[in-house]
Amino acid sequence: MRTTTMRTLSSQPCAEVECRNNGTCVLSADGQASCLCLEGFNGPRCEFNMCATMPCMNGGICHASGAEARCECPPPFTGVLCEQAICNPVCGNGGSCEFINESAVCQCMPGTIGINCN
Repeated sequence: MRTTTMRTLSSQPCAEVECRNNGTCVLSADGQASCLCLEGFNGPRCEFNMCATMPCMNGGICHASGAEARCECPPPFTGVLCEQAICNPVCGNGGSCEFINESAVCQCMPGTIGINCN
């Protein structure tokens, strides 16, 4: 959870603070109001969903932890946003791995053939 402190002049500081996305207003020892955000949210009022800016592709699932978000990729995908297919074994001779009909396959350069472009 993350907290962001906001100054208020009220005798009930949390009455003036609207924490969003189920964040909770808490008071510090000196009476300052702050929002305690649930995992995956940040900002002064917990208004930012960290996974909203992390559009995982190809069935990837965004997980937010602390101050960062990351995609968990299903096989055969990898990359920051699960944008790259992984061919196993790797494509040879400059071939590229593509995801076609739910399978990772090598797209071979002209003059090369075979499952792995060898």
